[in-house]
Amino acid sequence: MEINATGGRHWHRTAAGEQINGFTLWQLTDGMVDFSAEFGEEVFQEMKQYAEEILRGNV
Repeated sequence: MEINATGGRHWHRTAAGEQINGFTLWQLTDGMVDFSAEFGEEVFQEMKQYAEEILRGNV
């Protein structure tokens, strides 16, 4: 998982090989992308909070 000022990327493995999915910070903060199944609810909420801080310019 990578989150920065331009958005984020999520790497994961499938039967077809490694996949990379991109997303915007807005998609993460608005819940349009949900990584709670992969990382757990607590970590997912921390990701959302971090994305909100980036959008506010606090990071």
